[in-house]
Amino acid sequence: MFNIELVYGCHNSCTHSAYYACFQAVIAALTQAGLTSPEPSRGWGHDWVQASFVRQLIQRWKRYPAHLRRTLEDFLDLRHKADDCAVSVSQRETQQAVRHTQAFVQAVAAYLPRQGRGE
Repeated sequence: MFNIELVYGCHNSCTHSAYYACFQAVIAALTQAGLTSPEPSRGWGHDWVQASFVRQLIQRWKRYPAHLRRTLEDFLDLRHKADDCAVSVSQRETQQAVRHTQAFVQAVAAYLPRQGRGE
């Protein structure tokens, strides 16, 4: 998905995809750790997901490396920039977001159980 959006210059769309790839990876990590949304009827709140990932999985349980701490928050800021119709995310920012997303998702996946991943 990222490559198609990059090739066609859809930087804002690509930024959204990058953010949500990281967001879903964090939800998988939280779920695997037995944490659930505090308000299931409202779904997974972005602030709660970010805070729980950092507070519980990085700081408290040390399941993930500290360098992942700001990734989701930084991507959310970039996604907000992409939401602003008057501003466009640059090609450079998009390419960096894609690289960081791939590294982030791989880092999170490395700590998830191997079952169900074809290994």
